[in-house]
Amino acid sequence: MQGELQVIRLDVNSPAGRELGARWRAVFTPTFILFDRAGRELWRGARPPTPDAVRAALEKPSSNQQGVAQAGFWMIIVVA
Repeated sequence: MQGELQVIRLDVNSPAGRELGARWRAVFTPTFILFDRAGRELWRGARPPTPDAVRAALEKPSSNQQGVAQAGFWMIIVVA
């Protein structure tokens, strides 16, 4: 794998946190969401993803991409 992983911690008590938490349907805290660089959700869970879960999500090709790992950038949003 190559590229960069950006982790953002979002406070659901802030105005931006409430707005984005609602948009991403973050019902429970914490909620961990893995996105590809195009903003498509690849993985979601109530606990931090294991390295194997991240690897599997990044290597799983979708209908319109060759695989996220090849895209070079992905992001995890942590809503807590």
